Amino acid sequence: MVAPFLIRLHNRHGRNTPNRPKRLSTTLASFQWTISHQLAMNKVDDENSGDDGEMGRAGNDRYQLELRSLRGAHRKLSPQVGFGRESGSQHYPGRMRVYVHGAGRQGRDAWPSTSDQGSRFASLDFTGPMDANVASLAALTPRNSVVFAHSAGAVPVFLAVQARQIAARALVLVEPALYDVARGVPVIEDHIDAITRARALSRGGDLFGYWSIVRPLMFGGPAERSRWDEERETAERFEAKQPPWGFGVASSAIVGVPTLVITGGWNAEYETIAGVLIEEGATHVQLRGANHRPQDHSGFADTVERFLAGV
Repeated sequence: MVAPFLIRLHNRHGRNTPNRPKRLSTTLASFQWTISHQLAMNKVDDENSGDDGEMGRAGNDRYQLELRSLRGAHRKLSPQVGFGRESGSQHYPGRMRVYVHGAGRQGRDAWPSTSDQGSRFASLDFTGPMDANVASLAALTPRNSVVFAHSAGAVPVFLAVQARQIAARALVLVEPALYDVARGVPVIEDHIDAITRARALSRGGDLFGYWSIVRPLMFGGPAERSRWDEERETAERFEAKQPPWGFGVASSAIVGVPTLVITGGWNAEYETIAGVLIEEGATHVQLRGANHRPQDHSGFADTVERFLAGV
């Protein structure tokens, strides 16, 4: 089993200083070469792992569909030192847990190893208005809940927190696709530019052109005409979902809310986003080996419980 790692960093620059965003972007950009080089050396069989389990590739050569890039990056990490007292894997009495899926599997299916006891599972529509997802979460989430969000699911969670429609006791963000919080960082802008070009093609009627950009960027391997008939439906479904940026998400939403960010240590974009959240006070853990679905890692439950024991 691959041991989890922990990053505990604190904001050294002050949360509200006017120059902070510029300084943060410059700092993150300065890590880009080192980060990319390290992950290039340590990439863990990306093609046989996936994100949201929508179309697993292992064994049957199908492809999973969650926003991701094969550009690799990770920070240098120190061994995990724990979060506090051991707590086992039991939920704390009276504290509801709300689970928010990403752009692939929905509802309960997105969290297959989670207990039903004391849990609620969102079922959102990323092809429709984001306001509707925010309202759905607000109705689903009791005050003082622990809210879990995977990938694109972190966007409506942050918007609900920003609008004070959710009052969470704690947040657990699993590879959060919060691109808005890291705008200006090259690896983030490169990804957004590529998806924007692809969507311009699809809006002009060239769905295969869209897939020619998105497929190698997200899932590895070129788009091929010989496979187009079997992959067209996948391309249509993925293209219909809103990209997780342009919603005005602010990293400051988590100030005062205990927040755990879990990443897989395989992707530059998610590690960059985690770095921004660290600056706002979040705790960051890498669980390597499950790539975009750290919730499937054998160490996920214990990592969460150790964090919540100190909340």
